[in-house]
Amino acid sequence: MLGQVVATRAGAADSLLQLLEGNPHASAEQRAAWSSRLGHVYADRYQYDSAIALYSQALAGYRDAGNEEMAFDVLFDLGYTHYAMYEYSRALEIYHESLELAESLDNDSLRAVAYDWISLQYLYSGAYGQAITNQLASIGIREARRDSAGLAESFYSMGDILSHQEKLAESNAYFRRCISLASQFDQKSLLLGAYGTIGAAFIDQNQWDSAFWYNRVALRIAQQNHMDYGIAFANGALGKCHLAKGNLDSAEICYRQSLEVALKMSEHSEISHSLLGLGLLAQRKGDTQQALLHFREGLRVGKAYALTDVEEEAYANMAETFHLAGMHDSAYAYQLKLLALKDTLFADRSKSMVSTLEARYGILRNEANQQALLIAKDRQIKALTLLVSGVGALLTLGFLWFSYHNYRNQRRLNAVLESHNQTMEKQNEKLTLANEDLKQFAYAASHDLKQPLRTIGNFSTLIERKFKPYIDEDTEDYFQYIQRAVRDMNSLLTNLLQYTQLENKAESFEELDMNDVLATVTNNLGKLIEERKANVMAEYLPRLMANREHMIQLFQNLVNNALKFNDKPYPEVLISYSVKGSSYCFSIHDNGIGIEPAYQERIFGLFQRVGDKEEYEGSGMGLAITKRIVRQYQGDIWVESKPQCGSTFHFTLPIHT
Repeated sequence: MLGQVVATRAGAADSLLQLLEGNPHASAEQRAAWSSRLGHVYADRYQYDSAIALYSQALAGYRDAGNEEMAFDVLFDLGYTHYAMYEYSRALEIYHESLELAESLDNDSLRAVAYDWISLQYLYSGAYGQAITNQLASIGIREARRDSAGLAESFYSMGDILSHQEKLAESNAYFRRCISLASQFDQKSLLLGAYGTIGAAFIDQNQWDSAFWYNRVALRIAQQNHMDYGIAFANGALGKCHLAKGNLDSAEICYRQSLEVALKMSEHSEISHSLLGLGLLAQRKGDTQQALLHFREGLRVGKAYALTDVEEEAYANMAETFHLAGMHDSAYAYQLKLLALKDTLFADRSKSMVSTLEARYGILRNEANQQALLIAKDRQIKALTLLVSGVGALLTLGFLWFSYHNYRNQRRLNAVLESHNQTMEKQNEKLTLANEDLKQFAYAASHDLKQPLRTIGNFSTLIERKFKPYIDEDTEDYFQYIQRAVRDMNSLLTNLLQYTQLENKAESFEELDMNDVLATVTNNLGKLIEERKANVMAEYLPRLMANREHMIQLFQNLVNNALKFNDKPYPEVLISYSVKGSSYCFSIHDNGIGIEPAYQERIFGLFQRVGDKEEYEGSGMGLAITKRIVRQYQGDIWVESKPQCGSTFHFTLPIHT
């Protein structure tokens, strides 16, 4: 069957070449059509350089013939080919050119397509703010046109953007909207992508049953429609699922099928990931030599094609394999390589993000200065207008003339103010993008800093195990101090990440039964409640409109504090509420250590702590997070407390939002 497909493609290519070479006097539009079709044949074979040359010929032909709509289609194919080659900057230039062409044609459908693909190039270049802005433009056009098939594409792209930012709940919601629409219009590629990406997200969360189901559906779609990349990707994902569940034979079948298809496509990312998967499989079987062989080959491919994620995974897997084999010196060496690579990647990413932010804020400062000058001029115009109006009122004979003069000045002033308002709107858009970049920078910093921490923890554990027979009691304590510091820093970074992302869900309100929310909180804290032999009691709580994750985080932070800062043998926590005007006032009372009056305002700030750091672990961010959540709902939060007499935290939330 495969031989027949290859022969058919070869025959099509030969026929098109004969048409091009045998008809030099054919019209420019006809030759452009042949070149475009032949370009598709080469692109399907992954012969991208030949495809680009043919698409360029087709583009010139259609433009010579004045067929701008066909020129748009070829521009799209040309941009997609560069995108498939990971040349995102060049693809972005081409898609901007296609947007300009769509604008000149006044074609909303083509404009939406251009915005969609511009968004994806920004996404893969790491510019998430611009990616979201362009994708929202595409969605707006398609919603206005009631273009359901186009909306399926936009929903997929928005899900992809949010997935890259690890906003998994929002991402999966968009993918499911995509699946609903794509099923109606038989959009197989979108269905494959949506099912596969949701499956990959479940893999990242170690939810293996859900991951297996979604990737199995993706594989079936890919197989039914002969989508090689989907077959390779889905088999690789299923290999991970089988490996995690201990189905080693099934995992090997999936990884080898993925590798076979990826080799046929020359899809280097899937080749390397399949090799790493086979290495993990060999490691699980205890075949150290075979595992290292696969890891080294995967690493070679990763280095050859600058696949840094593959390099990281290969170094980590090799270090673990050597460690399991008792070859601690080799494990240590590969941990060093992994650390060096991580440091390089983190430094490069930080420099890039800082440079981008500095450039953007430099532009914003210049525009702000110009805006200040405009405002000063506006004030001068207003003062002059008032003066002229006053003189006109005193001079009866010149009243009509001055009134007319004032009217003209007012019109000029309105025009200036209108222009100023437009400038302000553009400024706000840029500030929104800048804020999005700042949030992304905070996310990247707090997220990426965890890897060096894990490395420190791994190194200390490795050293402790290697030299355990020679370690005295004091040195053993030192290792415990290191591990505790790693845990504290990891907790701090996790909380910092939560703090920077609180606004992301500010609009996702639903009607909540706060008794259900509290049940989730006590379940999450079940181990701590059991260990402390605590009694958590609550009145029957009301329902309100809020974001579920906000409310869980708010109550969980306060109940956790009440249990943690408590020296009683049987801690008690009482949760109650009352109605104050248009708000509910919730109160969480404990019998803990209490808080000195001097600290009762400070504890809601970032990195502020109560109690001795050695005795009470924590990042000092829990109450800052609770305050920020409450303030997002226009509420207030405060504490009443006396040392050794417990504390009561009060906060208000609106009854109707």
